[in-house]
Amino acid sequence: MPVILHRMAQGIAGCLIARYMSPEIMAGILEHWAAVTAFVALTFLISCLVGWTLGRLAHFDEEVTIWGFLPGMAGTMIAMAHERGLDSRIVAFIQILRVVAVILGVSMLSRVISADAPAALGDSGPVTTIGLILTPVFCLIAVLSGRYLTFIPAGATLVPLLLASVLHFAGLPAPALPAWLLPFSYLILGCQVGLRFTPSMVRSIAQSFFLILGGIVALLFMCGLSGALLAEIVGESLITGILATVPGSVETVALIAVNTHANLSFVMTLQVVRLFAVVLAGPWIAKWMTAHLTGARA
Repeated sequence: MPVILHRMAQGIAGCLIARYMSPEIMAGILEHWAAVTAFVALTFLISCLVGWTLGRLAHFDEEVTIWGFLPGMAGTMIAMAHERGLDSRIVAFIQILRVVAVILGVSMLSRVISADAPAALGDSGPVTTIGLILTPVFCLIAVLSGRYLTFIPAGATLVPLLLASVLHFAGLPAPALPAWLLPFSYLILGCQVGLRFTPSMVRSIAQSFFLILGGIVALLFMCGLSGALLAEIVGESLITGILATVPGSVETVALIAVNTHANLSFVMTLQVVRLFAVVLAGPWIAKWMTAHLTGARA
């Protein structure tokens, strides 16, 4: 997909997330800050251990497979791994396959455990003239953020999300999300994931495909169990707890949360906090585990 279109779609996703933020929900999150911190760290730890174990079993570089399982934005993790001189093909394959597994697995699970009927496309909200003017402005902000604010992980989503949340909290007009715009944005985000699978990428690690897939399933299962425990501790719905801990990309998890009537603010708080934790600590953790655990096994 063209980079500009993808960043615009990420910006629309950010504006959609901001629509569900409220002072009451944020106060509830602050009340459970200890659980939020603990489960962010738990998901991070599970991902690193599964990645390291897969590297040992598949005879890959353990640092590469840890990067593949780090629960951040797939594009960000792939780019950072490439900059560190790691085999980004393996990282890309694991990251993208994980995102696809999250989308399919959690979407099907939500049909079973969610009591509410799923929404078709999310709540597009009221469409006003000033809102329609703000929409392309925020799309431009998303494009510029993704291009120039590279120090912010998932900046094309998070910067519009933050700005739209400020407008929402202040009671000011926010970007409009017409009904036709949401499915178009969903299409772009979905294609961006699917089109990253290339024949050469698949052929390069075809022999380890089922081992990698098994690792991803194990990761989702363990994160799902931790999500169920989190939901019980903080008194949220089961689907909210699972989406808060599942290792998917921010915008894809947000869209699933919107359409399953989960507590989007709670879900996104854990997802965003974990995203920054992974970007800041992920490289150090991956390097440390590779050096110490692999050395101990040797």
